[in-house]
Amino acid sequence: MATLDPRLLAASQMIIPRSAVADIGTDHGQLPIYLLAAGISPRVIATEWGDSPYRRACDNIRHSPCSGSIEVRQGYGLEPLQPAEVKTVVIMGMGGDLVADILGRDWLHSASFERVVLQPMSRPVTVRRILAARGWDLLEERVVRLRNRFFILMSYCPGSRPYRLTPLQEQVGPHILRSRGSAELAYLSYCRSRFKNLADSLALSSLVATRPKHNLYQSMCQELEDIINDKHG
Repeated sequence: MATLDPRLLAASQMIIPRSAVADIGTDHGQLPIYLLAAGISPRVIATEWGDSPYRRACDNIRHSPCSGSIEVRQGYGLEPLQPAEVKTVVIMGMGGDLVADILGRDWLHSASFERVVLQPMSRPVTVRRILAARGWDLLEERVVRLRNRFFILMSYCPGSRPYRLTPLQEQVGPHILRSRGSAELAYLSYCRSRFKNLADSLALSSLVATRPKHNLYQSMCQELEDIINDKHG
């Protein structure tokens, strides 16, 4: 059976089991192959946009024992999919702004799928903020630590009741803030250090316009300090 790195393995555990899945930007097709081999999904649609990545995905999947149940399509974002064609859509390895653009190209189309599993490589705050404004329900968040780098995974289902997140929830993640998992606790400590460094850097500026940001980072740093101390208490 194909094996996955911890990031892809976590994503495989967040999909709706025993149902069709689409892997957007599949790269080498490792996730679709694993989902079929492990019996997690009976059918996967793998997509790529550029010609070279598309051909690479086709070649890798064609030589896998699960090729008969994986369809490779070329196109941008969700455009290669028909509405509600699969239950879970996975979008991994892209920046948060690009993830938001893919979902926001056609919200009606995006909302036709029961669940989206996302792993933005940068700016997860963008994804959280936009989906909160759309009223999409945040089901789960996970932190994967791999080679001293943190990867954030989140799953949503479409909704219609917008809600507000605090600045700290937008930056770190509401589920992560409540978690007591070791990876999540390490991530909270990392975020606390990052906010402190940003606050210290802004404190050196003489510009009045930087004060609100300085105060915000300082406040979030203190909030995280209290949360971390409570979890260790």
